[in-house]
Amino acid sequence: MQAPSGLVAQELQLAEDKQVISRHQERRIDQTPWSMQTTFYPMDFVTEHGASQLLMAANIKGGMVKYLETLGIKQVGWRDTIVGRPPTGNERAFFGVSDKVQVAIFEFRRTGYAEDGTPIRFTVTVYPADRNQFQMEAGRVPPRAEQ
Repeated sequence: MQAPSGLVAQELQLAEDKQVISRHQERRIDQTPWSMQTTFYPMDFVTEHGASQLLMAANIKGGMVKYLETLGIKQVGWRDTIVGRPPTGNERAFFGVSDKVQVAIFEFRRTGYAEDGTPIRFTVTVYPADRNQFQMEAGRVPPRAEQ
């Protein structure tokens, strides 16, 4: 639990005196650090909707979006913003990137919204550019031709 930073308060449309719950994951593939993700939820989800599992340091079976939906908080859409930037000291340490090497970090920011347009979660995921690539598709896209 914490007070929301300026960006978190802005994305969740919260006054900075409100509290949020943050859930953080460090992800690895074959023991190699691959990404870090932090998601922020309004504390009101616990106090007004009984979302006590948000406070537990464990994965939630079926995922958070489905869990919140069982409590009447349904995500119907999201907005992503993708930013390229240098890594922070903490990110350099986790990803094992020397401060003598120039590597970019991709920062994905996702704000999820309820049916009434209220933001319900804000997620920040960071990926080092030296080991990640992204392909995004939407709608009816034919399979790629074999190369």
